Amino acid sequence: MREIKFRAWDLDTQDRMYSWDEIKLHFNEHLEHERVVTMQFTGLKDKNGKEIYEGDLIKKKFKDREIGEFYAIGEVVYGYWYAGFTVPYNYHGYKKLERLSNSFDKDGWVVANRDMEVIGNIYENPELIKD
Repeated sequence: MREIKFRAWDLDTQDRMYSWDEIKLHFNEHLEHERVVTMQFTGLKDKNGKEIYEGDLIKKKFKDREIGEFYAIGEVVYGYWYAGFTVPYNYHGYKKLERLSNSFDKDGWVVANRDMEVIGNIYENPELIKD
């Protein structure tokens, strides 16, 4: 069973990410608050064992016959069309939408695509996403 938890970004200070324990302490059971943006845990970890949340920026290697090998960055979003978490990538016109899926590693971790790496999030690292 997937663990349900959240983290939150403080819109007032623009420099504070609240952990799940801090959210429960400061906001009780009210996750919707005008001062914070909440992001849900996907239940998955990246190739380094880091938990993946909505709003995280994922770096992944792709191979294309015309372009060759390249890395692309995408933001984890909840895709209503898939009823699950997805990562839309855009690399110089090369567009790819991937659904976050899982597999179990040798230690029993639920791991998203083994090539995915969390490199930041849209609030603390907006410079990593380019239009």
